Amino acid sequence: MPRQHGSALRALRARENERSAEEIAVTFAGRGSDEIAILAYNADAKAVALDRATLRTFLRGITLPASDDAGAITEALSRVQIYDEFLEGVKHAEHDPELLSALGEAISAGNPSNKRTDTTLPAAYTYLGQFIAHDLGRLSVVENRGTMNLRTPALDLDSVFGQVDAQTHGLAGTSATHGLLSLGNTSAAHADLRDHPRSPQGEAQIADARNDHNLAVAQLAVVLTRFYWKMQQYHGGDDQAARRATVRHLQHVVLFDYLRLVIDPDTYDDVIANGPACVTANPFLVSREFSMACFRVGHSMVRDRYRDWSENSAGLTDLLEHVYSNGDGKLEAVQIRGATEHRLRQDWAVHWSSMINRPGIADTPVNFAHRAGEQLAEALKALSADSVDEVLVPGAPVMAGNPPVFSLAVQTLLRGGQVGLPDAQCFHAALRAKLKGDFPDILTGDQIADVHSPELKAFLTDGAGQIFRTSTPLWFYCLRETAVFQEKCGSLFGPVTGRVIMETVYAAIAEDPEGILNSPSSGPKDAPISELKNGNNKFGLVELIDYATKI
Repeated sequence: MPRQHGSALRALRARENERSAEEIAVTFAGRGSDEIAILAYNADAKAVALDRATLRTFLRGITLPASDDAGAITEALSRVQIYDEFLEGVKHAEHDPELLSALGEAISAGNPSNKRTDTTLPAAYTYLGQFIAHDLGRLSVVENRGTMNLRTPALDLDSVFGQVDAQTHGLAGTSATHGLLSLGNTSAAHADLRDHPRSPQGEAQIADARNDHNLAVAQLAVVLTRFYWKMQQYHGGDDQAARRATVRHLQHVVLFDYLRLVIDPDTYDDVIANGPACVTANPFLVSREFSMACFRVGHSMVRDRYRDWSENSAGLTDLLEHVYSNGDGKLEAVQIRGATEHRLRQDWAVHWSSMINRPGIADTPVNFAHRAGEQLAEALKALSADSVDEVLVPGAPVMAGNPPVFSLAVQTLLRGGQVGLPDAQCFHAALRAKLKGDFPDILTGDQIADVHSPELKAFLTDGAGQIFRTSTPLWFYCLRETAVFQEKCGSLFGPVTGRVIMETVYAAIAEDPEGILNSPSSGPKDAPISELKNGNNKFGLVELIDYATKI
């Protein structure tokens, strides 16, 4: 199990102008008034400061006192994102934001995305990674009937089973519910239940609105809902048993299929055998290094185009547009009993055989994830603000458009600076010390600058960006490290990236008290159910998809 230590807590938008903050006593929900915690609320900055003791309070739920500021405090808390440090006491980088922006622009400007090459990893795993990031990576505060709670950092599908994220507008008449979850129909003339449940306006009525920011992630979330429905049938209508089974099957897929495919064997085997060496568990929180740098290497594995996505090929821009948050009219308006409902077009529901090798289906060529590195898909150079997972960094450069667009690389680098990420050199040294020297050498400055793009290479070798050869932003280092180690030994992720991802996701599964690492199998009906395994007695993502999508 992860070792415990008192790492500092990082709360975004919670540190400005603390001298003018008002201290407010809050009580535990449903507990004695003698048990209190203190929030520091800054009315001018509309920010709340949290310490670790207050965090533990949130994990049990708190009730705010009645006051004129109660609504504003609730709003401020609802926008807080809380992260830990992967390693305690590593010095924060002090990179000039203008230089970080320039690096992001250089990554985007000369990016020869047409020269990107494929891995052997089916593209469905790219979006499984993004779904995992959503389930773990927004440890935000949610309000329910006057009580504030944190979403859990465990891999327990609270992004699926949790409280509906959006302001609900009511389900459209073409949705169906089984147990705890609903599904919606596409624009097909018959009921197909291949989409999220939506309001008549098209807004997905789901626990995490980010699972409707990209059609590939949305369709994977639909698969998990369908799998839950099957588990409900399997367990005789027992909602909680079905939920537990769904979570445990997904944990099995992540731990024994996804991570085994993307993490180098030495790191994978070490963490499976010995548990994490670095991750904090007091309580466990997702680290800023994981959320803001290492796991975001997956963005570089996204393809520009997916052959045979559905009835047609789909560009990444198509996947970003055929959802509510970024749709611009791409959801189809259909007339149902005299009322207008906005639905996913039926020809945009995914053919999973184009995204993962499915047994017995050999005619459809599978799309594979691109090799990770500093080369990004074209669509990631100019993203709409509606398509991002969090609030844009204040002052981040945006390009003209309606709505304005921005570079993913610029946003990610500025975000890393905002949360106080260490540079790669300091982080690597601390990680190597923690692992007692049993860790590959750090990349040299020449290796960091040995990029494909002439514009980026010039920035790193002759321009103001030379500083980044010796004090490298962690996200950019993870991109370069991964590219170098793919060339050297075929690993999908480099050693720093792989260690942080493996430890974090393992710890997130271990955080679930009913998860597969804590609660032993209760018999043949527990995950993975024997009849769902393949001929090699294994259960992975393709088996989950196949079982969920069978009629």
